[in-house]
Amino acid sequence: MSRKKSVKAIKKADIILIAILAGVLSGFALLSAGRQMPAEGKSAAQVEITLEGETRLYPLDQDTQFTLTTSSGGENTVVIKDGEVRVTEADCPDRICVTMGAISRTGQTIVCMPHQLVIRIKGKDQEIDGVAQ
Repeated sequence: MSRKKSVKAIKKADIILIAILAGVLSGFALLSAGRQMPAEGKSAAQVEITLEGETRLYPLDQDTQFTLTTSSGGENTVVIKDGEVRVTEADCPDRICVTMGAISRTGQTIVCMPHQLVIRIKGKDQEIDGVAQ
């Protein structure tokens, strides 16, 4: 008889475990869906570019290309295209800013330390990754 009770207890525990896992997975699915930026929010996103302490804003939804020059003559070419921003050329020694690729989501950044350049996507809704939530 005690064997039947232990089997029933295991089944109840399994059902509870499955229900908890289903709830957790549903929560992750909802969080992932909530992180996508709506079309209207994307047009409101801006590219904040800080070079040697001076900050400028550019719309993320308007394609443009320009070269930033530091006071010491260093150059970075920035391209905003199709809702993304990237550094395509840089004359700094490590070129990490170029290898970082394109960014498009609120909160993402590109940094060029030798040229004191920080490029950041700003928007109405600050996106948070699933780990931080």
